[in-house]
Amino acid sequence: MKMKNVFKINKKYTVNISRDEKEIYEDDYIVKSIGECGLFQISVCSIVTMTRFIGIWNCLSVLFLIPAQSFRCIHFKENGTIHPENFTCYSDCIEYEYSQEIFEETVISKFNLICDRAWLANFTQTALMFGVLAGVSTFCWMSDRFGRGKAIFLAGLTNIAFMIAIIFSTNYFMFLCFRFGIGVGSGGFLGLSSIIIAETVGASYREMGVSLGLVPDGFAQASLAAFAYYSSTWKMYLFGFTVVSILIVVLLFFVPESPRWLVANGKSDAAIEVLTKAAKINKRSPTEIENIVAQRISEIKIKESDAQYHTYFDLFRTKELAVITVSSIISLFVSGISFFGINEYISRLGSSLNIYLIVMIMGLGVTPTVPMSMVIAKRCNRRSSSAISLLITAIAMGLLIFVPADTWYSILLGVIAVAASCVTFSIQFTFVTELYPTSMRSMGFGLNTGGTKLGAMMAPFVASSKPFWVAPLIFCILPIIAIVFTLILPETKGKKLKDTLKE
Repeated sequence: MKMKNVFKINKKYTVNISRDEKEIYEDDYIVKSIGECGLFQISVCSIVTMTRFIGIWNCLSVLFLIPAQSFRCIHFKENGTIHPENFTCYSDCIEYEYSQEIFEETVISKFNLICDRAWLANFTQTALMFGVLAGVSTFCWMSDRFGRGKAIFLAGLTNIAFMIAIIFSTNYFMFLCFRFGIGVGSGGFLGLSSIIIAETVGASYREMGVSLGLVPDGFAQASLAAFAYYSSTWKMYLFGFTVVSILIVVLLFFVPESPRWLVANGKSDAAIEVLTKAAKINKRSPTEIENIVAQRISEIKIKESDAQYHTYFDLFRTKELAVITVSSIISLFVSGISFFGINEYISRLGSSLNIYLIVMIMGLGVTPTVPMSMVIAKRCNRRSSSAISLLITAIAMGLLIFVPADTWYSILLGVIAVAASCVTFSIQFTFVTELYPTSMRSMGFGLNTGGTKLGAMMAPFVASSKPFWVAPLIFCILPIIAIVFTLILPETKGKKLKDTLKE
């Protein structure tokens, strides 16, 4: 009787659920125990979602850390009648003067990242994204091996430690090392948040949960403009969102272990304890939870002592798994280079446009993509919706080739391209979490989103390509390639999450 009530509530928020899908949803042991979506799921998902603020702040802070900053020589080796020009390097220049349009001191002016050292400015983002890649792989492996809760909390501590340390950097090498450390912690957040959400809510709420989990991305980017506007130096800028990040990490104390992970690893007692507390929070009877968990564990035939721990090589164990892994890595690589690259490219378009306003518009412009992606994911299958959003990105960037830089038309096309990339992210994150079983879901998600980070590592160099039309041309071609690999993946919409590789 209670299952009918759960489905009745669910029906209010979903559209066109078939009888087969209803049977799949109701057969899930988590749904039987605590319902599809209640106060417990909302609380856990809200806290986990907030960690994405920290990840996005760190990944996009580069927009103000290394802006397009003008400079000119003010002291030559020999006094002469040379009239130095902006953005011009001189072999006999001893000292350069930097503009202070954004900060009194930026990372570029602090470490003199101009002329023959200009590539080091872009490399700061590459180092951070390399750290994110390492963090996603490491913390996703840890979450499969030791639990989701332990992994995401350790990622939080790693983040805060390096975010505080970087403020005290005295040279470029220290700054670079701390950026890498920040990337490692941020990778943990960006890799685990979608996994925990997908495993916490019921199947019919999965698209909604994962999509809403990306809500902070746009707001985080927009808020960077506020942090930068009220900061006088790059250190104050970083300190501002570090303080807020500490408050978010404290909330991770209240995130319990994923009951799906506990069941998949044969930890029946711990799973029953978590589900019993969750049922009480959701105002449901916990009397049948012990039997439900015991039945599920007997179905997958796993005892705690016999739990299997996979390695990344298992993601290529069969031909089917190898095709899935390679195809989704390529698709997410394109999403990463598009989202981060287009953001940087648009922010560098010209000096006549207000960078604070541009970053805020780019951030707020992608926020509506969350409800949009929820509707698309619910009404369309994963492959076609991903392909369409990739195509929109390609068309917008193709048109940008023929639009003059330093105009609001170019900003509009940039917003459309980034928004389409966000829709792709939302759908693909849901897609990838459904492609792998619980026993290796985090590793699969981590390795695949590693493609995103590889794309983000290359993004600054693509965004700074000359002449100006080269970057949008690359951002136009890559999504078309990604469409081919996306269509290779098997459809997962409406299917129950698997717990073991045998399933």
